Amino acid sequence: ALTAPFAATPALAQSAGADEEDNVIIVTAQRRDQALEEVPMTVTLLNQESLKNAGVSSVQELQQVTSGFSLGRGGSTPQPSIRGITTIINGSYENNVAAYIDGLYVATPQALTIDLPNIENVQILKGPQGTLYGRNATGGAILIETKNPTDEWEGNVEGTYGRFDDRRVGGVISGPIAEGMGIALSAYSRRRDGYHHRMS
Repeated sequence: ALTAPFAATPALAQSAGADEEDNVIIVTAQRRDQALEEVPMTVTLLNQESLKNAGVSSVQELQQVTSGFSLGRGGSTPQPSIRGITTIINGSYENNVAAYIDGLYVATPQALTIDLPNIENVQILKGPQGTLYGRNATGGAILIETKNPTDEWEGNVEGTYGRFDDRRVGGVISGPIAEGMGIALSAYSRRRDGYHHRMS
């Protein structure tokens, strides 16, 4: 996967997270910056630090740290469920849980199989969200925000190795390119062996 967010700094909205000055948790569940306590819905907010501390590196693993959310499968097709609201149709369809990445709706169910590199935060909205997030948000919505470009050049590379020869490597570089403009480039790769062996 390769992403390249490009933005003019003055146009960027504040990302969801903690406001250090007032110690207030800010979310964008209603498409604007609000204190979490002012939002009339149940929202789970996981920032970059929370995801890292919990060992969450994929959408699949969000169910380990979010009550009422699960991500099953119908064959190879992801079937998300929030508070028991899901779909039983396999194949090419739109889920009853809407997924958005940086504010853009992602209709393909397979998008929920992604890992989570270069993530600023994830918000999981529980309950019907049709007014703000469309007809496919009967169960709720998953909002994924990637990191914005930074004011100074910085970057990092990470790699992991796990069971079934699971190899992951990713990196990001971010910085300004002109006054009021910045760029962030990230790349991520994952390869693993299967866990079925043919006996001969």
